Amino acid sequence: MYGRPQLIVNTLMEQIRKTPMPRVEKLDTLVEYGVMVEEINAAVRTSGLALRYDGPLLEELVGRLPPVVAFLWGMQRVGKAPASLGDFSEWMRTAKEAALIASPSSTRTDEKRATKHLNVHVPTEQLRVYGDIGMLVASHVGAV
Repeated sequence: MYGRPQLIVNTLMEQIRKTPMPRVEKLDTLVEYGVMVEEINAAVRTSGLALRYDGPLLEELVGRLPPVVAFLWGMQRVGKAPASLGDFSEWMRTAKEAALIASPSSTRTDEKRATKHLNVHVPTEQLRVYGDIGMLVASHVGAV
């Protein structure tokens, strides 16, 4: 997948499509969905494909939310500029944290076990664009 960022994004989107839709009565599904949204947002941002994926991908991701959660997303967007995938990812991070707080302790333990990692290969030149965090990542993996 190295050098083919579209393939990474498409693979992550297929994983999301295969995962059962999040349900408000099962907060752990909302937590899992939040993690997947953060992963796909990171892949889109690091690949430089944000403009291509913001509209259709965002629409599909919001469409997978339970109606009441989608309504809450819409409520917080009223009067604001059109949303980006990054905006949605930040909002989902907050929703995920709220779900973790409201969940029984067993869900919080399960979330830690269910956390997935995605390795994205990015040339060192692109990491520098992201400032100190990119350099920290690059120095951690020995790219600098």
